[in-house]
Amino acid sequence: MNKYKLFLIALIVLFIDRLIKYFVMSNLILLQSVEVIKNFFNITYIKNDGIAFNMLSGNTLIILILTIIFLYLFYLMFIKGKKLSEFNKVIYGMLFGGILGNLLDRIVFRSVIDYFDFRLFNFNFPVFNFADTMIVISIFFIFIEVIRGDEDADNSKRR
Repeated sequence: MNKYKLFLIALIVLFIDRLIKYFVMSNLILLQSVEVIKNFFNITYIKNDGIAFNMLSGNTLIILILTIIFLYLFYLMFIKGKKLSEFNKVIYGMLFGGILGNLLDRIVFRSVIDYFDFRLFNFNFPVFNFADTMIVISIFFIFIEVIRGDEDADNSKRR
């Protein structure tokens, strides 16, 4: 029962991701953009068949295999047999939900549905989605936690 919250959060993230993507696909045509905040934020419906910054574009099968391998290895290294803190359950749930959202897109559409389109000082950031946001936020916190864990281990050795 320790991991119930992790999987519940993953399902909530997946549900929100599907809901937003459904809304975008139902209300916009591909490549259509709607300005939300002038010269800063648009909702732009695009499909991305690569990963970050369009790497591995056109290699859907390779991306699917790598994603499944990553999920399995992450589960083995960070979750299986571990007593997780409430914080870990949340960030791991965010990560799994985000990855599953994009994985489902790749299986169904052979590409990921993206829509958040930001522009800052005439720099147009790559378009991304809610699932991507959950993945980036969770990886940031996992990275911080891993670094802090190493510091804690070093501090306990010194005592």
